[in-house]
Amino acid sequence: MRKWKVIVITVLVTVFFMIALSIVSPHNILHRMSAESILNDSSLKGGFTNKKVESVTYKGDNTYIVKTNKKEFVVQEYYTVMNCKWKVYELKRKRIRCFRGDCMNYKVRRMQAADIPDVQHIAKMSWYDTYEGMIPREVQDHFLDYAYSDEMMHRRVAHTLMFVAEADGKIVGFANFPHVNEEKEMELSAIYLLPAYQEQGIGTALLEAGLQAVQNAQKVYVNVESENQKGKRFYEARGFVQMHEFDDDFHGYILKTTRMVLVVT
Repeated sequence: MRKWKVIVITVLVTVFFMIALSIVSPHNILHRMSAESILNDSSLKGGFTNKKVESVTYKGDNTYIVKTNKKEFVVQEYYTVMNCKWKVYELKRKRIRCFRGDCMNYKVRRMQAADIPDVQHIAKMSWYDTYEGMIPREVQDHFLDYAYSDEMMHRRVAHTLMFVAEADGKIVGFANFPHVNEEKEMELSAIYLLPAYQEQGIGTALLEAGLQAVQNAQKVYVNVESENQKGKRFYEARGFVQMHEFDDDFHGYILKTTRMVLVVT
């Protein structure tokens, strides 16, 4: 029995030592000291050999922006037991104002307390349209009643950044941005539009209004229900990349959720 304890302890100590070595090794420390040095890594070097690299910028959280003469790439570093590996995404910066028909005249402005009833209505109509067949209606209503109650909405208006979009003489969409944290990261809580006003550039305008208002943000995170393909396409078209998927306990209902990030340069 004692022999097995010794073996188990030895294995655990060895694994811990190998993980620690991979994190604090001179190789990985060098990556943080000089962003350009990541291109010397054999697993990355081949992908950028034929590209004219103009700059490499470390954005924190093991994430780099590699800018070439034609494109930009997000390079994310992650660790295995023995060394580091890389994920590379092309950073897309589309500024599409209209997806169908003629461009609609609309205005984006800061939300006021008087807008709360309109925002509550938009949240409900957008949720019903988007999540029908994905999330049971009673779960949706439970969330909406809590997250968009009068008390919660007054808190949001007072303590977070909220924007509304006006078109045809009424409010047709809104976006909610909590403030940037000490790591210069921010969560995007919501961008919702009435179904009839989607795919006309209004969602993009709301996103850009938030990014302009918090110019010190280096990363913007958003969680999207994994079956919400329309939502994921929207964010991907505006430069967000998928990080990972996780199970979200959503008021007692488990949702497959995709974590996405926009690296702001």
